[in-house]
Amino acid sequence: MNTLITERKSDLASNASAEPAKTRFRISERAAIITAFSVFAILLGLSVFGSIAVKSANDRQAAASFESRKLEVTKSLNERLATYTQVLRGGLGLFAASTAVDRGEWKAYVEALELNKRYPGIQGVGYAELIQPADMPAYVDSVRADGFPDFTVRPEGARELYSSITFLEPFDARNRQAFGYDMYSQVTRRTAMDRARDTGDVAISGKVTLVQEITTDVQAGFLIYLPFYGEGLSPTSISDRQALIKGFVYSPFRMGDLMSGVLGESLRDVDLRIYDGAVVGPDALMYALTPGKVAVDASYSTKIPFEFGGHSWTLHVSSQPNFAVEHSIADPAVVLIACLIISVLVFGILMAFAMTRRRAEKIAKEKTRSLEERTEELARSNQELERFAYAASHDLRSPLRAISSLTGWLEDDLQPVLTDDSREHLALMKNRVGRMEALLTGLLQYSRIGRGDDNVQLLNGCSLAVDVLDLISVPAGFTIEVSPDLPDFHGDKAPVTHVLQNLVDNAIKHHDRTDGRIWITGADMDDKVSFTVTDDGPGIPEEYHARIFGMFQTLRRRDEVEGSGLGLAMVKRYVERNGGDITLNSTNGARGAAFQFTWVKAQPMAAARTAPMAQEKLQEAA
Repeated sequence: MNTLITERKSDLASNASAEPAKTRFRISERAAIITAFSVFAILLGLSVFGSIAVKSANDRQAAASFESRKLEVTKSLNERLATYTQVLRGGLGLFAASTAVDRGEWKAYVEALELNKRYPGIQGVGYAELIQPADMPAYVDSVRADGFPDFTVRPEGARELYSSITFLEPFDARNRQAFGYDMYSQVTRRTAMDRARDTGDVAISGKVTLVQEITTDVQAGFLIYLPFYGEGLSPTSISDRQALIKGFVYSPFRMGDLMSGVLGESLRDVDLRIYDGAVVGPDALMYALTPGKVAVDASYSTKIPFEFGGHSWTLHVSSQPNFAVEHSIADPAVVLIACLIISVLVFGILMAFAMTRRRAEKIAKEKTRSLEERTEELARSNQELERFAYAASHDLRSPLRAISSLTGWLEDDLQPVLTDDSREHLALMKNRVGRMEALLTGLLQYSRIGRGDDNVQLLNGCSLAVDVLDLISVPAGFTIEVSPDLPDFHGDKAPVTHVLQNLVDNAIKHHDRTDGRIWITGADMDDKVSFTVTDDGPGIPEEYHARIFGMFQTLRRRDEVEGSGLGLAMVKRYVERNGGDITLNSTNGARGAAFQFTWVKAQPMAAARTAPMAQEKLQEAA
């Protein structure tokens, strides 16, 4: 603008043509307009790129979550079957420890297990005895004498070997239907019983319909068997096992009842289907979380071979329709809209700059003929332009704040007609804008680490810690103890202050109580010094120890604790650029976390080395 005023003064004094100045105005205006459109085009490209990047991050997050769900399904199912196998081993131990187990002892054992409370999904625990044809009359008479005068082994007919369910508790309406049933007469059950007999270990059957199915709610079922060879006997060869086998401790399972106890709430965002064997088809289907609905268009799906007790199942896991949305980092559409709004605001500001020069030329032409008057008018115009430039520059530096303000105005103006969903969406937009501003600030700080000139000086550890506490708003219920033995060292004060400030601030921000204690300790390590920030907070699980130092990582949702997810990433970068390292000590199940970092001492400067006394600084802080 000073150039403009000088040109106008020279033009008036010499009465020369104003065409050169006009040409310069037109060239400058055209360049400004071209710049505005160029910046607008770049911002549009960045907006699309940002939306695509968010979608890509969402896809990676959803894929990782689905992989986690797969592991949870197989782990939960395997653990539940292993637990139920232990129940059977307990029953086997009862037979092994007794010369004869009667019906009362078996009932007492099963009642003590509290099946319905502790083992959801198990239909019962029973014992099936193997019977030679010659021993059948005596066996039937013994059961009838036990209080069941109408007892018979089913199905009837001559066979080389029989089995009979002798005990089955709880002896309810369903399980009474299985009393006396010859499981060895049915090929699927017999195959599993033979495998248990020959291996001496647990075996599960293929898909069957249990004889306990007496209602319209018919479910696919299977059975688990453990062989019993006699009191104290554990044969090692197949021939001995086949010769000594007495019966089987077993449990029948209804697949739907079993899986309702296996799947937790965290697995409700996936669909699970279990098929008997390796073939996937309607005849092999044993369980479906969503019956009658096959998610053929699921974003994520996989087939997992699952083997237990010598038998294989195929687990088909697929994502529910809202899986990707629930596990997304941010909504790409919201990011795109927000970036487009920013682009339009920036374009408007740049265009306003371009049009300002035209206004200045018009103002200059309309002033009085007197040189003093025109000079005064141009000066006022220059002041107006400077104010406009300041305002426009301010808007350019904070377009995100402008979006937040516009959202608030919309909320106020449309208050009478806004729905709850609309209010929630506006609040979400303001929250996301604030996060984006904090994220951009954090990224800028992260990128500038190590670019500044080092300002090496002699640092007193205690004074440094107290200076850090002066920068933090410590809640009333918190106590921070600074060790008087913190080491002195040469170094740049700014980065080490940032590291300590961030660690102390994190200890306060992520504490689960309104009162807490934090300790700052340190030690001299020859060419390095170490500092440790310890708290008595909830601690950090060991599986997150490496992850928390990554960018954009938080242990709690950002809606619960404000943060950009860059704090510990910046701490790690500061420390490593200085040649040190940072570690975390926090044990699962125990409270408290301790962050320790080392800092390489800088070479002493030739300047005088002075540092305030630590105790005086601590007294001043108190």
